[in-house]
Amino acid sequence: MNQTKYISIILQDLNGGGAEKMMVNLCNYFISMDHRVDLVLVRKEGPWLGKVNDGVNIVSLNSRKVLFSLIPLVRYFRKQKPDVILSTLPHVNIITILAKHISRISSKLVIREANNIKLNKVHSQLWAIRFSYRLIPYLYRHADTIIAISEGLANQLRESIPKKTNDTFVIYNPVIDPSIDRCLKENSSKDIGPLNLKQNPIILSVGRLVPQKDFHTLIRAFKLVKQKLNASLVILGEGYLRGQLENLAIELDIREDVHLPGFTENPYKVMNLANVFVLSSRWEGFGNVLVEALYCGLPVVATDCPDGPAEVLRQHPYGRLVEAGDEVSMAREILACLNTGGSKRTIIDKRNLLDKYRVHSAGDQYLRLFFDK
Repeated sequence: MNQTKYISIILQDLNGGGAEKMMVNLCNYFISMDHRVDLVLVRKEGPWLGKVNDGVNIVSLNSRKVLFSLIPLVRYFRKQKPDVILSTLPHVNIITILAKHISRISSKLVIREANNIKLNKVHSQLWAIRFSYRLIPYLYRHADTIIAISEGLANQLRESIPKKTNDTFVIYNPVIDPSIDRCLKENSSKDIGPLNLKQNPIILSVGRLVPQKDFHTLIRAFKLVKQKLNASLVILGEGYLRGQLENLAIELDIREDVHLPGFTENPYKVMNLANVFVLSSRWEGFGNVLVEALYCGLPVVATDCPDGPAEVLRQHPYGRLVEAGDEVSMAREILACLNTGGSKRTIIDKRNLLDKYRVHSAGDQYLRLFFDK
């Protein structure tokens, strides 16, 4: 594994999702280990572009949609012939599998799956994503290796593709990198608007404003918290449910205390201000923000949804699990955290429990699968 290898990582773009951020972390780590890395994007766009190491070669397929990138990707594979191809997100994975098959190259193909298969197949808002999840049992079997980001997700993959049981591995996300400590030191008021959030205890959540994240339940739980305690709720993220969430806060007469500043590249400085972090999702693939929040010293309340949160919080004393969709239990545990959650210093002293989520830990596991298996 000391020999320089050629790795191609395939993504749709670098817009503000967890999968994209994790792939940037891996690109940067592989470069630091003296490997040659191409980051191949269907479209060269998104806020994470600025986080990519200068040593990574960014290749744009200049396609409007993932489906239209098949032929450009075939041309790229035939020309470059990388040692390893790593792809993530189901619609990108499907196109990558087809392109590799058509190009007839010998590269090792590694597919990374990052979200709940059964639930996304039914509930995703995009037909292309739903269709891609339905193709998983038929096409993922053509990958050399499948990586799942949680044990629960790995079990789903093994059930869906029995022939790949021995080629399916769990590697937790490379969440913790040195930039987090630098980001924590940035001016806390930047990128969150003209908000005076220091006046009350701050309840924080981060995620796309989509049904999967179930921020409706969080806002209802916050209404119950407000009956006991003066507090602020901040939800960092953007999505098409913004109007619904704002209207719900108005209906519950808590709009002045519910803040939706939008997407920020640096949620850590807001975590530095917050008092408790809440993940209210109906389902997850892993739950990167739970690791980030705990690393930043926040007690956490998370839904015991499939898959990921229970795995993350099982070994950490400052995480509490509640049933998905239960605003009463969520409010109760939020209040308990605010009253007895422990100091940030105490939680930060437990960072060693999060070592498995460091970039070098995950990156080394990827490299072993790439070149030693």
